[in-house]
Amino acid sequence: MQLAALRQWSTKHTADRFGLHANTISSWKKALLNKERADRLLGSPPWNRLHERVRQTVHQTRRLCPEKDFGSRSIARQMVRAWIQISRASVRRILEEEFVEPGRRNLPAPSPPSLRAHHLLKPNHPHHVWHTDITEIRVLWKRFVIAAVLDGYSRKLLAIRAFARRPNTNAMNLLIKESVRRSEASPMLLISDHGSQFQRRFKEACEHQGIIHVRVRGKVRVWQLNGKIERFFRTLKSWMRSTWMIPSTDGMQRRLNAYRIWYNEHRVHTHRRIESEAWIRVLSFIQ
Repeated sequence: MQLAALRQWSTKHTADRFGLHANTISSWKKALLNKERADRLLGSPPWNRLHERVRQTVHQTRRLCPEKDFGSRSIARQMVRAWIQISRASVRRILEEEFVEPGRRNLPAPSPPSLRAHHLLKPNHPHHVWHTDITEIRVLWKRFVIAAVLDGYSRKLLAIRAFARRPNTNAMNLLIKESVRRSEASPMLLISDHGSQFQRRFKEACEHQGIIHVRVRGKVRVWQLNGKIERFFRTLKSWMRSTWMIPSTDGMQRRLNAYRIWYNEHRVHTHRRIESEAWIRVLSFIQ
């Protein structure tokens, strides 16, 4: 808006230059001319956020008046008399916080040194890191819930199961046990998301089997840390697009078992394709 006023651009020309709609520019002009509320353009300040000086005042008042008679209610009453709108609950919450001196930065606590760092996205050998997740697949109007376990090193599909409804923690624990029994090995790390199935009971069951459960601590619906199994689900859904018959849960499980054999034994993965290309270059060099 400052550039449009400096160049004396019209509303339509400003909208064309910045890829906006003309109505958006008009609403911004009305907000700047006080014909509408200014917070529609600049955003309204949070009404319940207290200033840092208020927090420092509460802590300093507690230091100066440590007596029991001068409690949180008295501190709030005295600050209200000084035209500072604050409640007793806010005073108690501020007193429970750690007091930070003005101008001092909060330095992160030093992490304990570890003997060896285990990178989640770059496992060193098979059965080092496993990935597990849940997705939904729709075949016409019928919905299936698919749970899978994938090896992070070899990209081998260890177990896959179809459910008619969202599986619970016990069902996911049985799926992990099935993967361990089928592969005859247990992983060091198991990565999952923030689903309700992967909470405290699931973590305790993994620890009972000697597995370290790692939940992705990123934002919700951020797939990067568990992207290997998300990429597998993408391949699975592309394969399911050719399915027009509406099977039952048992029929879907039979199709998934066949898909697991094809995915592990016949599908060419990225690392296999790279190894094949390397061998072709070696043989051509020898010839």
